[in-house]
Amino acid sequence: MSALLVASGLIGLLPIVALVVLVLRLRSRIAVEEVTPEWLDSFSMQRYRPMQRLLSEQDFVFLRSLPGYRPEIEHRLRRERRAAFRRYLNRLVRDFHRLHAAARYAVAYSDSDQSDLVGLLVRQRLQFAWLIGVTEFRLACHALGFRGVETGRLINAIDGMGRELRLVAIPSGV
Repeated sequence: MSALLVASGLIGLLPIVALVVLVLRLRSRIAVEEVTPEWLDSFSMQRYRPMQRLLSEQDFVFLRSLPGYRPEIEHRLRRERRAAFRRYLNRLVRDFHRLHAAARYAVAYSDSDQSDLVGLLVRQRLQFAWLIGVTEFRLACHALGFRGVETGRLINAIDGMGRELRLVAIPSGV
């Protein structure tokens, strides 16, 4: 009974922990100098596609079917994959900040009125913050034994932003 109370107490803390991590993560600043046309040209979401499989249950189901399977092997593999997923997530957040900085710069220094894009940039940042928060929460739940960390919407959000940014004329100062 007491183990159940402790578990429910820990689960109750997860949203708070996820919010703190989210705030710390999203407050990072990117200098405009870090966003070069070369970086933007080389930017590809393909580097993040492995995220979609890292925490997939398929590999763990297969692992359980192998002779010599031991639960500690699965636990270690899950922990290692969560660590790899977190490294990808950190890079994804940094790339989002770079793309967002480039978009803000392009809007600020555009020769034409881009006021409609300002609202879009704010919405994209809020949507990304929400998706990161949800992902962080699910990642924390995964560490507690719950399954399912979906990354499709997160990857699609930043991929769309990268495609849209390539359509905006970025001033030569970037």
